[in-house]
Amino acid sequence: MDRIVTNTIKMDTGERCCLITDKVSKMPLYYPCLYISSELRKRNESISTIELHSASIALFYRFLNFKKIDLEERIKTAEFLRLQEIDALKEFITKRMKKEKVVNLDSGCRVSSNTQYFRLTAITKYLEWLCDFFTVSYKRDHILIDKFIAKMKSHRPKIRLRNQNLINDKNLSNNQLNILFDVLKIGSEINPFKADVQRRNRLMILILYHLGLRAGELLNIKVTDIDIGSQTISINRRADDPNDSRIKQPLVKTLERKLSISNDLCNEICDYIKIERRKHRMKKDNGYLFICHKKGNTFGEPLSIQAYHKIINALKNSCPELSRMTGHKLRHTWNYEFSSKMDQMENPPNQYEQEQMRSLLMGWKEGSGTASTYNRRFIEKKAGEIALNMQKEIINRGGV
Repeated sequence: MDRIVTNTIKMDTGERCCLITDKVSKMPLYYPCLYISSELRKRNESISTIELHSASIALFYRFLNFKKIDLEERIKTAEFLRLQEIDALKEFITKRMKKEKVVNLDSGCRVSSNTQYFRLTAITKYLEWLCDFFTVSYKRDHILIDKFIAKMKSHRPKIRLRNQNLINDKNLSNNQLNILFDVLKIGSEINPFKADVQRRNRLMILILYHLGLRAGELLNIKVTDIDIGSQTISINRRADDPNDSRIKQPLVKTLERKLSISNDLCNEICDYIKIERRKHRMKKDNGYLFICHKKGNTFGEPLSIQAYHKIINALKNSCPELSRMTGHKLRHTWNYEFSSKMDQMENPPNQYEQEQMRSLLMGWKEGSGTASTYNRRFIEKKAGEIALNMQKEIINRGGV
Protein backbone atom coordinates (compact mmCIF):
# COMPACT_ATOMS: atom_id res chain seq x y z
CA MET A 1 0.00 0.00 0.00
CA ASP A 2 2.97 2.32 0.54
CA ARG A 3 4.43 1.80 -2.95
CA ILE A 4 3.60 5.39 -4.01
CA VAL A 5 6.25 7.75 -2.60
CA THR A 6 7.66 11.24 -3.07
CA ASN A 7 11.28 11.99 -3.97
CA THR A 8 13.00 15.36 -4.01
CA ILE A 9 15.94 15.78 -6.38
CA LYS A 10 18.43 18.59 -6.89
CA MET A 11 19.01 19.77 -10.46
CA ASP A 12 22.24 21.27 -11.80
CA THR A 13 20.76 24.77 -11.50
CA GLY A 14 20.26 24.22 -7.76
CA GLU A 15 16.47 24.02 -8.07
CA ARG A 16 14.86 21.31 -5.96
CA CYS A 17 12.15 19.32 -7.69
CA CYS A 18 9.66 16.90 -6.13
CA LEU A 19 8.42 13.78 -7.94
CA ILE A 20 5.71 11.24 -7.10
CA THR A 21 6.91 7.78 -8.10
CA ASP A 22 5.99 4.12 -7.94
CA LYS A 23 8.58 2.29 -5.83
CA VAL A 24 8.03 -0.96 -7.72
CA SER A 25 8.31 0.30 -11.29
CA LYS A 26 10.58 3.24 -10.34
CA MET A 27 8.52 5.37 -12.72
CA PRO A 28 7.07 8.83 -11.94
CA LEU A 29 3.28 9.06 -11.98
CA TYR A 30 2.45 11.05 -15.10
CA TYR A 31 -0.54 13.15 -14.07
CA PRO A 32 0.61 13.99 -10.52
CA CYS A 33 4.03 15.05 -11.82
CA LEU A 34 2.41 17.07 -14.60
CA TYR A 35 0.29 18.82 -11.96
CA ILE A 36 3.36 19.62 -9.86
CA SER A 37 5.28 21.07 -12.79
CA SER A 38 2.42 22.88 -14.54
CA GLU A 39 0.57 24.21 -11.48
CA LEU A 40 2.59 24.24 -8.25
CA ARG A 41 5.97 25.23 -9.70
CA LYS A 42 4.28 27.73 -12.02
CA ARG A 43 2.88 29.51 -8.95
CA ASN A 44 6.44 29.78 -7.57
CA GLU A 45 5.53 27.73 -4.50
CA SER A 46 8.47 26.91 -2.22
CA ILE A 47 9.85 23.38 -2.39
CA SER A 48 8.60 22.70 1.15
CA THR A 49 5.05 23.64 0.11
CA ILE A 50 5.32 21.49 -3.04
CA GLU A 51 6.56 18.56 -0.92
CA LEU A 52 3.54 18.88 1.39
CA HIS A 53 1.10 18.92 -1.55
CA SER A 54 2.94 16.02 -3.18
CA ALA A 55 2.82 13.94 0.00
CA SER A 56 -0.97 14.42 0.15
CA ILE A 57 -1.39 13.40 -3.49
CA ALA A 58 0.87 10.37 -2.96
CA LEU A 59 -1.29 9.36 0.00
CA PHE A 60 -4.36 9.72 -2.24
CA TYR A 61 -2.86 7.35 -4.83
CA ARG A 62 -2.10 4.84 -2.08
CA PHE A 63 -5.79 4.97 -1.22
CA LEU A 64 -6.75 4.44 -4.89
CA ASN A 65 -4.44 1.42 -5.09
CA PHE A 66 -5.84 0.04 -1.84
CA LYS A 67 -9.43 0.40 -3.10
CA LYS A 68 -8.48 -0.69 -6.66
CA ILE A 69 -9.98 2.49 -8.14
CA ASP A 70 -9.02 3.50 -11.70
CA LEU A 71 -9.21 7.27 -11.24
CA GLU A 72 -8.61 8.20 -14.87
CA GLU A 73 -11.36 5.89 -16.09
CA ARG A 74 -13.74 7.24 -13.45
CA ILE A 75 -13.14 10.81 -14.55
CA LYS A 76 -13.40 9.96 -18.25
CA THR A 77 -16.81 8.39 -17.65
CA ALA A 78 -17.88 11.13 -15.22
CA GLU A 79 -18.34 8.65 -12.34
CA PHE A 80 -15.75 10.28 -10.06
CA LEU A 81 -15.69 8.99 -6.46
CA ARG A 82 -18.81 7.63 -4.78
CA LEU A 83 -19.99 9.03 -1.47
CA GLN A 84 -18.86 5.97 0.49
CA GLU A 85 -15.45 6.17 -1.18
CA ILE A 86 -15.07 9.83 -0.19
CA ASP A 87 -15.97 8.83 3.37
CA ALA A 88 -13.33 6.10 3.25
CA LEU A 89 -10.77 8.58 1.87
CA LYS A 90 -11.55 10.99 4.70
CA GLU A 91 -10.80 8.21 7.19
CA PHE A 92 -7.70 7.08 5.27
CA ILE A 93 -6.00 10.49 5.31
CA THR A 94 -6.24 10.68 9.12
CA LYS A 95 -3.41 8.14 9.33
CA ARG A 96 0.03 9.27 10.42
CA MET A 97 2.80 8.46 7.96
CA LYS A 98 6.28 7.47 9.10
CA LYS A 99 9.14 6.98 6.68
CA GLU A 100 6.77 6.54 3.73
CA LYS A 101 4.68 3.96 5.63
CA VAL A 102 1.10 4.44 6.72
CA VAL A 103 0.41 3.54 10.35
CA ASN A 104 -2.65 1.38 11.00
CA LEU A 105 -5.66 3.42 12.10
CA ASP A 106 -6.28 1.01 14.98
CA SER A 107 -3.01 2.10 16.60
CA GLY A 108 -4.52 5.47 17.47
CA CYS A 109 -1.86 7.38 15.52
CA ARG A 110 -3.93 10.06 13.84
CA VAL A 111 -2.91 13.43 12.51
CA SER A 112 -4.48 16.69 13.68
CA SER A 113 -7.63 18.14 12.14
CA ASN A 114 -5.46 20.89 10.61
CA THR A 115 -3.36 18.28 8.79
CA GLN A 116 -6.47 16.39 7.68
CA TYR A 117 -7.89 19.66 6.30
CA PHE A 118 -4.68 20.41 4.41
CA ARG A 119 -4.49 16.91 2.92
CA LEU A 120 -8.07 16.91 1.69
CA THR A 121 -7.65 20.43 0.31
CA ALA A 122 -4.49 19.43 -1.60
CA ILE A 123 -6.20 16.30 -2.95
CA THR A 124 -9.31 18.27 -3.95
CA LYS A 125 -7.25 20.89 -5.81
CA TYR A 126 -5.47 18.10 -7.69
CA LEU A 127 -8.78 16.41 -8.55
CA GLU A 128 -10.23 19.72 -9.75
CA TRP A 129 -7.23 20.21 -12.04
CA LEU A 130 -7.37 16.61 -13.29
CA CYS A 131 -11.11 16.82 -14.00
CA ASP A 132 -10.60 20.05 -15.94
CA PHE A 133 -7.70 18.45 -17.82
CA PHE A 134 -9.88 15.53 -18.98
CA THR A 135 -12.88 17.79 -19.62
CA VAL A 136 -11.02 19.40 -22.52
CA SER A 137 -10.44 15.97 -24.12
CA TYR A 138 -13.80 14.38 -23.37
CA LYS A 139 -16.07 17.45 -23.37
CA ARG A 140 -17.58 16.68 -19.96
CA ASP A 141 -20.17 18.92 -18.31
CA HIS A 142 -18.60 21.25 -15.76
CA ILE A 143 -21.74 21.10 -13.61
CA LEU A 144 -21.02 17.47 -12.68
CA ILE A 145 -17.43 18.34 -11.86
CA ASP A 146 -18.46 21.30 -9.71
CA LYS A 147 -20.87 19.09 -7.74
CA PHE A 148 -18.15 16.49 -7.18
CA ILE A 149 -15.59 19.09 -6.04
CA ALA A 150 -18.16 20.69 -3.72
CA LYS A 151 -18.82 17.26 -2.21
CA MET A 152 -15.08 16.75 -1.64
CA LYS A 153 -14.73 20.14 0.06
CA SER A 154 -17.70 19.45 2.32
CA HIS A 155 -15.87 16.45 3.81
CA ARG A 156 -13.01 18.57 5.16
CA PRO A 157 -12.98 18.75 8.97
CA LYS A 158 -13.43 21.95 10.91
CA ILE A 159 -10.15 23.40 12.11
CA ARG A 160 -9.10 25.81 14.77
CA LEU A 161 -7.69 29.13 13.68
CA ARG A 162 -3.93 29.11 13.15
CA ASN A 163 -3.43 32.12 15.39
CA GLN A 164 -5.31 30.41 18.18
CA ASN A 165 -2.80 27.56 18.07
CA LEU A 166 -0.01 30.12 18.14
CA ILE A 167 -1.43 31.79 21.26
CA ASN A 168 -1.59 28.47 23.10
CA ASP A 169 2.01 27.53 22.26
CA LYS A 170 3.95 28.32 25.44
CA ASN A 171 7.44 29.73 25.74
CA LEU A 172 10.17 28.21 27.92
CA SER A 173 10.13 29.24 31.59
CA ASN A 174 13.13 30.82 33.32
CA ASN A 175 13.74 27.52 35.11
CA GLN A 176 13.73 25.61 31.83
CA LEU A 177 16.13 28.13 30.28
CA ASN A 178 18.52 27.82 33.24
CA ILE A 179 18.45 24.02 32.97
CA LEU A 180 18.92 24.17 29.19
CA PHE A 181 22.09 26.25 29.40
CA ASP A 182 23.40 24.18 32.33
CA VAL A 183 23.06 21.12 30.08
CA LEU A 184 24.83 22.93 27.24
CA LYS A 185 27.89 24.01 29.25
CA ILE A 186 31.09 22.93 27.49
CA GLY A 187 32.48 19.86 29.25
CA SER A 188 29.45 19.41 31.50
CA GLU A 189 28.82 15.84 32.68
CA ILE A 190 25.15 16.20 31.75
CA ASN A 191 25.89 17.51 28.24
CA PRO A 192 24.45 14.85 25.88
CA PHE A 193 26.81 15.67 23.01
CA LYS A 194 30.30 14.50 22.13
CA ALA A 195 33.13 16.92 22.91
CA ASP A 196 33.80 17.93 19.30
CA VAL A 197 30.22 19.16 18.70
CA GLN A 198 29.42 20.72 22.09
CA ARG A 199 30.59 24.20 21.09
CA ARG A 200 28.69 24.07 17.78
CA ASN A 201 25.45 22.82 19.33
CA ARG A 202 25.60 25.33 22.17
CA LEU A 203 26.09 28.16 19.66
CA MET A 204 23.09 27.00 17.62
CA ILE A 205 20.81 27.17 20.66
CA LEU A 206 22.27 30.51 21.73
CA ILE A 207 21.54 32.06 18.32
CA LEU A 208 17.99 30.67 18.30
CA TYR A 209 17.37 32.11 21.76
CA HIS A 210 19.11 35.49 21.39
CA LEU A 211 17.77 36.30 17.89
CA GLY A 212 14.49 34.35 17.76
CA LEU A 213 15.38 32.68 14.46
CA ARG A 214 13.63 29.81 12.72
CA ALA A 215 15.56 26.60 12.09
CA GLY A 216 15.77 27.33 8.35
CA GLU A 217 17.23 30.77 9.02
CA LEU A 218 19.81 29.33 11.41
CA LEU A 219 21.01 26.64 8.99
CA ASN A 220 21.23 29.17 6.13
CA ILE A 221 23.74 31.44 7.87
CA LYS A 222 27.09 31.69 6.11
CA VAL A 223 30.33 32.88 7.67
CA THR A 224 30.27 35.85 5.28
CA ASP A 225 26.88 36.88 6.71
CA ILE A 226 28.60 37.69 10.00
CA ASP A 227 30.24 41.10 10.37
CA ILE A 228 32.40 40.94 13.48
CA GLY A 229 33.33 44.62 13.22
CA SER A 230 29.75 45.91 13.31
CA GLN A 231 28.56 42.90 15.34
CA THR A 232 25.72 41.96 13.00
CA ILE A 233 24.32 38.86 11.30
CA SER A 234 22.53 39.11 7.96
CA ILE A 235 19.62 36.73 7.36
CA ASN A 236 19.55 36.08 3.61
CA ARG A 237 17.25 34.02 1.39
CA ARG A 238 19.10 31.35 -0.61
CA ALA A 239 16.41 29.17 -2.16
CA ASP A 240 17.80 26.78 -4.80
CA ASP A 241 21.41 27.69 -4.06
CA PRO A 242 23.46 25.40 -6.38
CA ASN A 243 26.31 25.43 -3.82
CA ASP A 244 24.06 23.98 -1.12
CA SER A 245 24.52 20.20 -1.25
CA ARG A 246 21.44 19.48 0.90
CA ILE A 247 18.58 17.92 -1.09
CA LYS A 248 16.10 19.02 1.58
CA GLN A 249 17.33 22.59 1.70
CA PRO A 250 16.46 24.60 4.84
CA LEU A 251 14.62 27.73 3.73
CA VAL A 252 14.25 31.25 5.06
CA LYS A 253 10.50 31.87 5.18
CA THR A 254 10.70 35.44 6.44
CA LEU A 255 12.11 38.64 4.98
CA GLU A 256 15.82 39.31 4.74
CA ARG A 257 17.21 41.49 7.53
CA LYS A 258 20.33 42.45 9.48
CA LEU A 259 20.38 41.75 13.24
CA SER A 260 22.69 43.11 15.91
CA ILE A 261 24.49 40.63 18.17
CA SER A 262 25.91 41.12 21.66
CA ASN A 263 29.60 40.96 22.60
CA ASP A 264 29.11 37.60 24.30
CA LEU A 265 27.33 36.05 21.32
CA CYS A 266 29.91 37.52 18.94
CA ASN A 267 32.70 35.93 21.00
CA GLU A 268 30.91 32.56 20.98
CA ILE A 269 30.67 32.72 17.17
CA CYS A 270 34.33 33.66 16.79
CA ASP A 271 35.42 30.82 19.10
CA TYR A 272 33.44 28.26 17.11
CA ILE A 273 34.77 29.49 13.75
CA LYS A 274 38.39 29.63 14.93
CA ILE A 275 38.46 26.49 17.08
CA GLU A 276 35.90 23.93 15.91
CA ARG A 277 34.72 24.83 12.43
CA ARG A 278 38.27 25.26 11.11
CA LYS A 279 39.07 21.63 12.04
CA HIS A 280 36.02 20.20 10.27
CA ARG A 281 35.62 22.27 7.11
CA MET A 282 36.47 20.83 3.69
CA LYS A 283 39.29 22.15 1.52
CA LYS A 284 36.65 23.70 -0.74
CA ASP A 285 34.71 25.53 1.93
CA ASN A 286 30.95 25.76 1.28
CA GLY A 287 30.77 28.85 3.51
CA TYR A 288 27.89 27.74 5.76
CA LEU A 289 28.42 28.48 9.44
CA PHE A 290 27.16 25.19 10.82
CA ILE A 291 28.69 22.10 9.22
CA CYS A 292 28.77 18.38 9.87
CA HIS A 293 31.67 17.25 12.11
CA LYS A 294 31.12 13.51 11.70
CA LYS A 295 33.63 11.65 9.53
CA GLY A 296 32.09 10.22 6.37
CA ASN A 297 30.35 11.32 3.18
CA THR A 298 28.77 14.39 4.80
CA PHE A 299 31.91 15.59 6.63
CA GLY A 300 32.22 19.37 6.26
CA GLU A 301 28.88 19.65 4.45
CA PRO A 302 26.19 22.11 5.64
CA LEU A 303 24.32 20.74 8.63
CA SER A 304 21.03 19.14 7.56
CA ILE A 305 17.59 19.79 8.97
CA GLN A 306 17.53 16.14 10.10
CA ALA A 307 20.74 16.68 12.11
CA TYR A 308 19.21 19.80 13.64
CA HIS A 309 16.19 17.81 14.84
CA LYS A 310 18.50 15.15 16.31
CA ILE A 311 20.19 17.88 18.36
CA ILE A 312 16.85 19.16 19.64
CA ASN A 313 15.71 15.61 20.46
CA ALA A 314 18.92 14.93 22.40
CA LEU A 315 18.22 18.01 24.52
CA LYS A 316 14.60 16.94 25.05
CA ASN A 317 15.80 13.56 26.30
CA SER A 318 18.55 14.99 28.52
CA CYS A 319 16.21 15.76 31.44
CA PRO A 320 12.46 15.71 32.26
CA GLU A 321 12.18 19.52 32.44
CA LEU A 322 13.11 19.80 28.74
CA SER A 323 10.93 16.92 27.51
CA ARG A 324 8.55 19.24 25.62
CA MET A 325 11.18 21.61 24.29
CA THR A 326 11.29 22.50 20.60
CA GLY A 327 13.56 24.83 18.70
CA HIS A 328 10.57 26.96 17.77
CA LYS A 329 9.74 27.50 21.44
CA LEU A 330 12.94 29.54 21.68
CA ARG A 331 11.42 31.85 19.05
CA HIS A 332 8.25 32.12 21.15
CA THR A 333 10.43 32.77 24.21
CA TRP A 334 12.21 35.62 22.41
CA ASN A 335 8.87 37.19 21.56
CA TYR A 336 7.59 36.84 25.11
CA GLU A 337 10.74 38.45 26.51
CA PHE A 338 10.48 41.24 23.93
CA SER A 339 6.98 42.02 25.24
CA SER A 340 8.25 41.85 28.81
CA LYS A 341 11.06 44.34 28.07
CA MET A 342 8.60 46.73 26.45
CA ASP A 343 6.34 46.44 29.50
CA GLN A 344 9.21 47.28 31.88
CA MET A 345 10.18 50.53 30.11
CA GLU A 346 9.19 53.82 31.73
CA ASN A 347 8.04 55.25 28.41
CA PRO A 348 7.49 52.25 26.14
CA PRO A 349 6.71 52.65 22.41
CA ASN A 350 3.02 52.51 21.60
CA GLN A 351 1.47 49.26 20.39
CA TYR A 352 1.79 50.16 16.70
CA GLU A 353 5.50 51.01 17.12
CA GLN A 354 6.10 47.79 19.06
CA GLU A 355 4.51 45.75 16.29
CA GLN A 356 6.69 47.52 13.71
CA MET A 357 9.84 46.78 15.73
CA ARG A 358 8.88 43.16 16.30
CA SER A 359 8.04 42.63 12.61
CA LEU A 360 11.38 44.14 11.58
CA LEU A 361 13.37 41.89 13.94
CA MET A 362 11.39 38.73 13.11
CA GLY A 363 11.33 39.36 9.34
CA TRP A 364 7.54 39.57 9.08
CA LYS A 365 5.80 41.78 6.57
CA GLU A 366 4.46 44.92 8.20
CA GLY A 367 0.75 44.61 8.81
CA SER A 368 0.72 40.80 8.51
CA GLY A 369 -0.88 40.51 11.93
CA THR A 370 1.66 38.05 13.33
CA ALA A 371 3.29 40.63 15.59
CA SER A 372 -0.06 41.60 17.11
CA THR A 373 -0.73 37.94 17.85
CA TYR A 374 2.38 37.74 20.03
CA ASN A 375 1.45 41.03 21.70
CA ARG A 376 -2.00 39.65 22.47
CA ARG A 377 -0.60 36.53 24.10
CA PHE A 378 1.53 38.63 26.48
CA ILE A 379 -1.39 40.95 27.22
CA GLU A 380 -3.60 37.95 28.03
CA LYS A 381 -1.04 36.66 30.53
CA LYS A 382 -0.76 40.09 32.17
CA ALA A 383 -4.55 40.36 32.30
CA GLY A 384 -4.70 36.97 34.02
CA GLU A 385 -2.17 38.09 36.64
CA ILE A 386 -4.11 41.29 37.34
CA ALA A 387 -7.36 39.33 37.66
CA LEU A 388 -5.76 36.97 40.21
CA ASN A 389 -4.38 39.91 42.21
CA MET A 390 -7.85 41.43 42.26
CA GLN A 391 -9.28 38.17 43.62
CA LYS A 392 -6.65 38.06 46.35
CA GLU A 393 -7.48 41.60 47.40
CA ILE A 394 -11.19 40.71 47.56
CA ILE A 395 -10.38 37.71 49.77
CA ASN A 396 -8.20 39.86 52.06
CA ARG A 397 -11.09 42.30 52.46
CA GLY A 398 -13.32 39.43 53.60
CA GLY A 399 -15.11 39.03 50.29
CA VAL A 400 -15.47 35.26 50.63
